[in-house]
Parts: sequence; structure tokens; C-alpha cells
Amino acid sequence: MKKIEEQRKETTELVTQIRETLEKLSDTFGNPKSKTRDKMLDAIKQQSVISETQIVLLKCVNQLVDNLLELDEAVKKLKEIG
Repeated sequence: MKKIEEQRKETTELVTQIRETLEKLSDTFGNPKSKTRDKMLDAIKQQSVISETQIVLLKCVNQLVDNLLELDEAVKKLKEIG
């Protein structure tokens, strides 16, 4: 059960990271006017935010898979006991 609690905490942290990253992504694309007036720099910033978003989402997917595996193990142990 301790392992499940740790994974729940990690998942919560990842969800927080996703929210922050999505807010940054929204801010980056939400302003139709160039913040720097340099299209190349704006494009690089947008690509950076997209890459960061992909990394955070991949971490989240990996964590969710770990959580599912851990829950599956817990269920197997409970079936053995009960």
C-alpha cells in the first residue's frame, strides 16, 4: 500500500506539471500578437513549449502505466489472501 501511495503522490505532481505546462502553452499560443516581434524567436519559443509538453505527457503516461501495474499486483495479492 505504501508503494501505491507513493505512486499516487507522483501522479498528482505530474498532473500539476501538466497543468502548468498547458497554461504556458496556452499563453504562448493565446496571444496572436508577437511578444518579441521576431517571428523566428517566437517560433522557437513555441516549439520549446510543445517539446516540454510532450515530455511531461510522456512522463505522465509512464507513471499511469506503473500505477496500473502496481494496482494489478495489489489485486493479485488480495485474491491470494482472500
